[in-house]
Amino acid sequence: PLKQFEGKEVPAVGTEINVVVQKVSPEEGLIHVSLPSGRQKVQGNWDAVQIGMVVDCMISKTNKGGLEVNVGSLRGFMPSGQVALHFIENLESFVGQKMSVKILEANKAKRNLIVSRRALLLEERAEAEQKILATLEVGQTLDGTVKTIKDYGAFIDLGGVDGFVHIGQMSWQHIKHPKEVLGEGQAVQVKVISISDDKKKIGLSVKQLSVSPWENAASKYGVGEKVTGTVTRLTEFGAFV
Repeated sequence: PLKQFEGKEVPAVGTEINVVVQKVSPEEGLIHVSLPSGRQKVQGNWDAVQIGMVVDCMISKTNKGGLEVNVGSLRGFMPSGQVALHFIENLESFVGQKMSVKILEANKAKRNLIVSRRALLLEERAEAEQKILATLEVGQTLDGTVKTIKDYGAFIDLGGVDGFVHIGQMSWQHIKHPKEVLGEGQAVQVKVISISDDKKKIGLSVKQLSVSPWENAASKYGVGEKVTGTVTRLTEFGAFV
């Protein structure tokens, strides 16, 4: 169905794509297929659901183990560990929402229908990762989101892959901790400064997107000129101002 390409480029004639066989209909002379991530409508027929299918569901309520969902008129369950890429303790905010999920288990005899949003997010992230890595180059400026902050730097989600900003690449001024400059969940622009051969490690910089104060230092501060400053650190051998 063409609707499965919503938000995507429709492939040209002759293009090879992966599909999932949903039904063989000799009467029509057709094999019904869908994209691996293509959404499908499910009414109330257990024979219409199968493992790997992507469907829309409505979140009805929470329980101790996760979320109860409705896939068409079928009742299903989404374990708390399958709701997002990272574990979410309070799931109340999801009640009443409609979301796309992947079927992990469909047991007609036991009336068990287990679905996962995380599985779908991982697939989408893998697709995004391939696109980013295919065009990634040193010197690029990218938009990202601060994922986690450590004492020595911060991991940045680039929308499919993670990069790392060392504390020394956060500011031209001396800082004691990355939290002085960045916060988790913050949107940030970064510059790619290094890429490992296997593209598993991506080095980023925040400070290199701003002008280095040393570029104007020679013209701003003349030798012998009197200026006012603030003492930032004392040592046995002197003071930094």
